[in-house]
Amino acid sequence: MDGAWVDRLERRIGFLAAPDLPRFLTGMTVLVGVLALLKPEFLGVLTLDPDKVKQGQVWRLLSFMAIPAVLPQDLFSSLWLGLWVWFLFSCLQTLEQVWGEFKLTVFLFLAAMSTAAAALWTGVSTGNGTTILACFLALTRVDPERIVLIYFIPVKMRWLANLAWLWLGLQLVTGHAFQRAMALSVTLTYLLFFWESHRRELETAWRRRSR
Repeated sequence: MDGAWVDRLERRIGFLAAPDLPRFLTGMTVLVGVLALLKPEFLGVLTLDPDKVKQGQVWRLLSFMAIPAVLPQDLFSSLWLGLWVWFLFSCLQTLEQVWGEFKLTVFLFLAAMSTAAAALWTGVSTGNGTTILACFLALTRVDPERIVLIYFIPVKMRWLANLAWLWLGLQLVTGHAFQRAMALSVTLTYLLFFWESHRRELETAWRRRSR
């Protein structure tokens, strides 16, 4: 089972699960997007700025999760924000349905902390792009046959996953220190949950090949 160690952890501290995280995080994303439209400097209080974190502003270790990838500036960008929020909610809701509240809570926390560790190590401010990418890769693992429309062209999630892994591989090989650190943070978060199932698949494939 994917992330079986989290299931064992849940039996001990399952009460720490954050309820209804998909609605909470997408709601906060919409709120931050609107506030950024009204007062752009507001975002400076939420970004994952390593220097500010070291000065004691520890809320930035989590607040950056609510910064949308697309900030509304006009009608067109507002539509893109709506699509982003819809994608984020759909992704998180599916993971919650498959995993339950506790496992989703742990995954998001680990994704956020690995992103924060990469930012603190490199000293570069960042948003939540790598954290959301980790969630997307998890979704492609639990629901690889889901079809999404890209410019009205149906594409299976597993093909998008292949592209995402190719991009991460390029970042690890050719990127600078910050890009490598972020790619590594995504990969480690993913493997903490899915390494066992991938290992079993490799062993099964090897046995079939050896026959």
